Amino acid sequence: MGLKKYIISSILLIVIIGGYVFSLDANEYTIKILDYELTLLIAVWAIVPTGLLLVFTILHILFYGFRNFLETRAIEKDEENIINLIKDFLLENKSKQKFKTKVFSDLSSVLMQMNLSSVKDFKSDNEELNTIVSVINQINEGEYVSIKNMKFNPHGNVHKKNILNKINSDIDFALEVVKKTNTYSKEEIKCAFNRILEEKSMTTIKKITPAMDLDKEMVLALFQKDKEEADFSIGLEEIKRYAKMSNFTKNDYIALVKLYKDTFTPDEIIKMSEELSNDEDLALDAYLYILFEFEMLDEVRELLNACADDEYTAFKALIDLKDNGKHYSLDAINYKN
Repeated sequence: MGLKKYIISSILLIVIIGGYVFSLDANEYTIKILDYELTLLIAVWAIVPTGLLLVFTILHILFYGFRNFLETRAIEKDEENIINLIKDFLLENKSKQKFKTKVFSDLSSVLMQMNLSSVKDFKSDNEELNTIVSVINQINEGEYVSIKNMKFNPHGNVHKKNILNKINSDIDFALEVVKKTNTYSKEEIKCAFNRILEEKSMTTIKKITPAMDLDKEMVLALFQKDKEEADFSIGLEEIKRYAKMSNFTKNDYIALVKLYKDTFTPDEIIKMSEELSNDEDLALDAYLYILFEFEMLDEVRELLNACADDEYTAFKALIDLKDNGKHYSLDAINYKN
């Protein structure tokens, strides 16, 4: 029964009771409390309790109805908030959603520990969630997707992965990245640089590298590209500059002269090795290595004689072997030091 019908029925019942009592006794009755007296018809006194019951019943119904209304609103709001929380989670944004009901608060804690973006066949009644998960899956599969209107966290993994996908699929964008190093992360710049090394000639590469801050890995990749296009070499001076800038180790310098050994003439590679060793003590191993390669043993002896007894022992052992008719190369004795 609705509230309106209940009130009408109750009033009708009160009227009937009052009328019936009045038909039995039309007299009045007086109630005295202290100095206060109240005189009413007996019929009125008969319906007072029923009337009061009606009033309190209506108040009770209204109170719990209003409370149920608030609880329903809280559930509806929490349902909306849980969807927004999932969106924030997928977009890798910090969520500010608050929950009024314990069940949704507990549910949010569980959902935040799940990786919804990895579900390939994700489906829900919310099309926006379906779209976000679909886009994430496309990005994870290596596809670039325009996400300007999706509010992904610009510092999140999905956004970064999408940028890398664009770099790998668009060489012009890769060139733009290396020209705006203050805008992109080191990982993105390195990825763009490697793509340029794969796609562009040394003529293009030599134009962009002077303004870039190359790490050792990037320098080694540059040297490999330079070797493959020797006709457009970056030149000995640039090679020395990049090597010194990258804090090469002994083994890095040896790897460098090995890389260019067959690209440069003997005089050029010897000159480069010598100049590197003059600028950096760690490059002396590489210079000794190249002298051994070209059997310039007198120069090797001269250099080794100027060193302490416990220095360059591998080279000293190798020269002793050669002096005794044992012909080994430095690579043959697995030089690591």
